[in-house]
Amino acid sequence: MYQAVQAVFVLIFLSGPAMSQQLNPVLQEPELSLIKAKLNKIDENWQIASIEKSPLTGFYRANMNGGKVIYYSDSTGYFFEGDLYKSSATGAVNITDITARARRKMLISTIDLSTAIVYSPQGQVKAVVYAFMDVDCGACRNLHKQTEAMNELGIEIRYLAYPRAGLNSDTYHKMTTAWCAENRKQRIEDLMINIRSPYQSCKNSPVGEHFKLGQLMGLIGTPGIVLMDGTLLHGYRTANQLAQALAIF
Repeated sequence: MYQAVQAVFVLIFLSGPAMSQQLNPVLQEPELSLIKAKLNKIDENWQIASIEKSPLTGFYRANMNGGKVIYYSDSTGYFFEGDLYKSSATGAVNITDITARARRKMLISTIDLSTAIVYSPQGQVKAVVYAFMDVDCGACRNLHKQTEAMNELGIEIRYLAYPRAGLNSDTYHKMTTAWCAENRKQRIEDLMINIRSPYQSCKNSPVGEHFKLGQLMGLIGTPGIVLMDGTLLHGYRTANQLAQALAIF
């Protein structure tokens, strides 16, 4: 489904005065398993989405489901949670945030568009966004009501499935039914107003992969709107607010 499975563990960092982005080699076994095991000993409840080397010498960066980031030194055992900053001529630069945006930009480039439910403008497409949606989420339903207005402003919105309750939940089965339907949009429209259909599944349902992708992107809830530059917007936005974020006014 995705063109780059190894992207899960890819190293993305910024270097040089121009802060240019680079993609570095993935961590290889047994290093990956070793670092993951040591992190799980620190806190067995950490749900690790990916591990990579960080630009901070001697430290790994562990990305957790839900967006938390842990920096860990295997040589000293020291670790800290939070953002990593670097000083520059113009002030402090948040390397953690920039790295996260670069990772999300790369990840969305791997999405098979046929797995998304796309609402596209009839006229010129001025911007494209991906929206991780949960059909039982009130804010998602409000966002869905904005799709027509977004299209009128030239925004194409591509739905990805993110059942917040997990892959064994009622919501997961609802969304799998929608994504496996012949008319996906009609099923989504129905679910947004609580019209249910008998559950169905299909061999190539993308719902589980969308869910994992959302975790890798650091989602902490729905809707989660990802812009093409990798920016992640959490929560409901009106069409006008989204257009302002996209700077298309």
